[in-house]
Amino acid sequence: MSCGGSWCWDGVAALLPDAVAPDLDFRPGATPADHAAQLGDGDVVAGHSYGSLPAHVAAQRFGALVVIDGFAADTGDSAHGLKHDFAAARRAQGDMWLPDDPLPGMRPMPLSAMEAPVTVAALPDKRVFVHCLQSDFAAQAELARERGFAVAEVDAGHLWPLEQPAACAALLLAAAAAPLPRDERFVLRAWAEDDVGAMTEACSDADIQRWTRVPKPYRRSDAEFFVRLARDQALRGEAVPCCIADAATGEVLGAVGVHGIDLDAQTAELGYWTAPWARRQGVALAGARMLSDWVFTTFPLRRLTLEIFEGNEPSFALADQLGARREPGMAVLER
Repeated sequence: MSCGGSWCWDGVAALLPDAVAPDLDFRPGATPADHAAQLGDGDVVAGHSYGSLPAHVAAQRFGALVVIDGFAADTGDSAHGLKHDFAAARRAQGDMWLPDDPLPGMRPMPLSAMEAPVTVAALPDKRVFVHCLQSDFAAQAELARERGFAVAEVDAGHLWPLEQPAACAALLLAAAAAPLPRDERFVLRAWAEDDVGAMTEACSDADIQRWTRVPKPYRRSDAEFFVRLARDQALRGEAVPCCIADAATGEVLGAVGVHGIDLDAQTAELGYWTAPWARRQGVALAGARMLSDWVFTTFPLRRLTLEIFEGNEPSFALADQLGARREPGMAVLER
């Protein structure tokens, strides 16, 4: 949802075949509750700008809530109450208002929608606030952190869904994603600060230094930076960096990740390594198989590429077992 209308979501919806972008009823007197009633239920409800208010009201019917450069609302809040700096100019226009420089297709909006307080029930556990760094919703991003949102920062203006639809779609898919997979031996999970020591030790190994692009030498600060980067990239749907851990003990055994997710090209890159203390146990193969299956189900991708240096025959053999096709300096896995 967006205060600009459903057309703001056309580019995003084109990449999400199950998406529904309702055209909100902007008759005089309409409120966020009225607009929330236009929504159904599903995996994710996303609201941009004003649309974040009806999204909050409807969020109890969804598995996740995504707010894009909008409001982090609680019961009793309103758009003008949370962002009062533009209230006077809008009230001066009367019952309906438009910004000074409306986009083509933008419809007049009822002042009542900005003034009416909302009633917010329990929000889903998974909730994401997208802070567009070139916009002026920084105070709302901080409020969202206080209210338990994960905050994703994007280098974009307020109209991010319109200007970068593929990036927006990727974030929504990540928000809707099922939990990472596991089997009886191994579990895929997000990297955590407690993993920094094990990651530093593993990535200092001579074979990992030789066959991957990790920094050389590998320092603890590199691992700390990667853990932060991995969290941010996963939240934005740009990558899925995973720790392969022992399902019983939680010990770090290796890494597998999908990076460079490109919904327009329907491609991404797959990479993996095994910690020296866990080799010859099928760790990388199991992790790569589980994650590639999960990614092809979660994102509309057709192709994963595996960059493999010439001479790294064990990695090529693993790619063969995944069903990938060998090409010079890489293997390609297609679905």
